This record gives sequence, C-alpha cells and structure tokens, in this order.
Amino acid sequence: LFCIAAATGFWAIHRIRPERARGLQAFAQHAGYRYSSRQTFSQELRFLQFGMLTSAATASGRHWLSDDHSLSVFDCTTLGRQGAVETTVILLHCAMPLQGRLRISRRAWFSDDTFTPFHGTALQRLSADDLPPSLAHWWCQSDRGHRMRSWFRPGVIDWLLGHPSMHVEWSYGWLLVAQPALAARV
Repeated sequence: LFCIAAATGFWAIHRIRPERARGLQAFAQHAGYRYSSRQTFSQELRFLQFGMLTSAATASGRHWLSDDHSLSVFDCTTLGRQGAVETTVILLHCAMPLQGRLRISRRAWFSDDTFTPFHGTALQRLSADDLPPSLAHWWCQSDRGHRMRSWFRPGVIDWLLGHPSMHVEWSYGWLLVAQPALAARV
C-alpha cells in the first residue's frame, strides 16, 4: 500500500511540474520575460544577503522569470523553523536613497545559524522604540536601526498591516517579498 501511494505521489509530482513549467514559459513569452527552469543565485544577489535566500536549501531558484535585471520572480525552498518551506519570491530593484538591510515579518519563521554565510554586519532585532507602534510586536531586524526608521512611512505600514503573512526584506536598493505562511511544505 505504501509503495502504491509513493508511486502515485511521484507520478502526480512529475505530471504537475511540466504543466506548470509550460504555463510559465507561455506567460513569459507573452509578457516579454525570460524564463529559466533553474537559475543559480548570482554573486551580486548573494552579496545582498537576503536572509531568506541565504537560508535556502540550494543556491538557486526554480521557474525563474525575469526582465532586464530589475524584476525577478522565482520559486525557492527555504529552511525555516518548521522545516523546508516552498515559496514564490518577488525580487524588485527599487531606486531609493535608503542604505542598509532590513527584514520584516509578523512572526519569525526562519533564523540565521552558524552555517549561514555572512558578509559584513549581522542584523540585529529592532526594539519597539525603533518601530512604529503598530509594528512593535513584529519580527524586524536591521543592520542600522536608527537609519531604517524612514522606511516605515504610513503607506508602507498600511501595506504591511494589510498583508501580515508577507515576508519583506530590503537590501541596498533591492526589495524581496515572499509569502511563506501560505506556502505548502515540501
């Protein structure tokens, strides 16, 4: 019985993946994006030190859609506190004068460990004094807490409160957004 269930699951996974890949390839061609079934994280992306990507099971993303290097959407398996989590990542270049790195989630769903590679300063948890009152109990980390206050504008706060299951990271002009709470476990 176990073998039949495993074989059925294996068949279903292989049947679903090609259909999804074909759908994404068609979308990319229609919308003017590039599609890659798997793409390794570039050195530039690794140096941005997005915690979600440094905690990834592999240093690559699947079903990668991108334009002229300012927008990428891809699937990634991240090793979280509850195990492996499959999620879709949106990575967007945003030209803002704000420097530094920031992580924001309603709850801590992953954490750096001794095996996580670091370049530069490790992120520190922001205190309630560094955050707007409505986000005081959120899991927020930064490498420069006092300089990140300008990131929390009313529109950003409203968006975060309206999307509490989102995970957001900012790193030197790049924005990463993912929704791990709704992702299916691998």
